[in-house]
Amino acid sequence: MAIIEEDVVKKWDDMHKGSPEMQTVDFRPIIGKTYKNISPNGKIRQGGFGYSKYFGKSAVVAFNKDFDCKVWEKQVGYVFDFVFLKEKPDELSSVKISFERRTDYDHKSSEFYKFLYENFNGEKINSNELLVSRGRINKNHLVIKMELDPKTTAEKICETMKDFVDETQKKISEYLDSSSQDEDVLSTPMTEYQEKLFSEVLQKHNIDENSPNYSGCKSIYCYTMKILSELSVFGNNSIEEEEEKKEEASRIEVSHYTSKSTADKMFLDSKFRLWHILGMNDPSEGKVLMSIFEVRHEKEVRLHEYLPFIACFSLNVNSLNQFRLYGKESKEEAKGVSIIFDSLFFCDKIHNNEDKIYPLYRCVYANPEAGNIDEAIMSISSSSAIEGAGEERLGKVKMLFKGLEKSIENSKNINAELIRDLLINIRYIVKHYAFAEEQECRIVDIRKKDDLTIDSKKEDDSALINYDNDRLYLEDIMLNKDNILEIYFAPLAEGMEVFEVKTGIDCIRSNHPYKSK
Repeated sequence: MAIIEEDVVKKWDDMHKGSPEMQTVDFRPIIGKTYKNISPNGKIRQGGFGYSKYFGKSAVVAFNKDFDCKVWEKQVGYVFDFVFLKEKPDELSSVKISFERRTDYDHKSSEFYKFLYENFNGEKINSNELLVSRGRINKNHLVIKMELDPKTTAEKICETMKDFVDETQKKISEYLDSSSQDEDVLSTPMTEYQEKLFSEVLQKHNIDENSPNYSGCKSIYCYTMKILSELSVFGNNSIEEEEEKKEEASRIEVSHYTSKSTADKMFLDSKFRLWHILGMNDPSEGKVLMSIFEVRHEKEVRLHEYLPFIACFSLNVNSLNQFRLYGKESKEEAKGVSIIFDSLFFCDKIHNNEDKIYPLYRCVYANPEAGNIDEAIMSISSSSAIEGAGEERLGKVKMLFKGLEKSIENSKNINAELIRDLLINIRYIVKHYAFAEEQECRIVDIRKKDDLTIDSKKEDDSALINYDNDRLYLEDIMLNKDNILEIYFAPLAEGMEVFEVKTGIDCIRSNHPYKSK
């Protein structure tokens, strides 16, 4: 006669032959250290319940490959429990299926318990009700369990456990990842510039380290820093890292579309402009992220205290559509150029102030009308020919945005204006999904209005700001021809041969078919 617990283990392991990480745990390697009463195959452990009239046998399935369930105090996994009367050791009293988190370490146990209770307590799986509980002595021991009829067949027990895992594993995994992510995010290093901006935002809103809102503000701001780090095209933008990742970085091409006359002026002056966001062709600039997080964005009636200046690039270096949109000459389409930069342009200290570099960030394309982050964050700029669709990166970024959303929701006493200021670093790299075809990347430089001047003779730390046709711009980036790999000329652009001789930069004619009107 088959013993039920052995039959369950065999059927479960047979169901997961192709997934060893989901098979029941073999405790034989630690027999005599942690466990003594182990079945011959090492899969079933036995123990009593103190002075109780019951004793139990159990088999464990690790929650995922990241958890080692062989050590009782660190167990995170799914458990088959078979309970017997001590007086009748061959008679099964009950069968229980559970998720268990055992630890002596109070690692956000109250928050985790609240999450489990709100998401699973009272829910039903195959007509079996789930009960969430925590240990009476060790409150860090958290459990979701259901009890089955002792007459339930091994096959039905395994099917119910499978449904239980399917229903709970993804949600719990996302919560655990998010919890671990929070700690990682809060340790995100900031540059001196980023720390200065954070301090200025806090000062503007009369918040210091002793204020009740400080931790919420720091969490929100740190999430924006982590998102920027994940979206950086060339790692952390240090030359040292570029040396380590030279092969990968050298394969990523980044271009700037502009008119040929503007390119002529850029190379003549050896300067590259960053334009103020007002005047861009996308009226939703800076508003998409606010809509996703349901943060009120009022119409600007005066110049904001923090001014975003950007430079636009693309990972699609030979795009007919972008030649038509951004390569116009005297309003005629497809007569411009696509200037392809090397990675050091974004990693070297190319700012007039030699202590600053300008990282390049991928844009995130989002639908502001979607119901949740998974649906809202639709794609990230990528060079599909080299990097593929970037699904792994997209998944990481979605997780970070979920964490950011949670930080905002948990900071209930933070007003809309403060949230807008804390999100300033990433507001202008989240764009409407209608522009996804452009595969855009951006340099974003946030400047405090009071730190800018139009007086070139002013002798202080103020940055010189310029204007052209009612648009503000900064001209701090030095343009070195050594940072240009090559230049694509649009189908109708003229003077390619002269331009190549004049600049010494290789020029290529785009092969896209296009006929002038």
